[in-house]
Amino acid sequence: MVSCGQFRPEKQHAQQLEIWKAALPKLPPGSLFYMIGGTRGEADVQLLNDLKKMAVDMNLKDSVRFVVNQPRDVLI
Repeated sequence: MVSCGQFRPEKQHAQQLEIWKAALPKLPPGSLFYMIGGTRGEADVQLLNDLKKMAVDMNLKDSVRFVVNQPRDVLI
């Protein structure tokens, strides 16, 4: 699964992690969730760090990948 958008509070990334945790047992082994986006400033960076910690606390570390501030050609 992929979520693509800036790391901003209104994007509800924390809720996306909760949905991923609920869905993961029903998905094939090895399924991954890529959270792709950019950060514009310190508040966005703090949100991203909080999301990374949340993923660890929810035991999702092995199934969630954060792809941050990458150019479009790298993402494609």
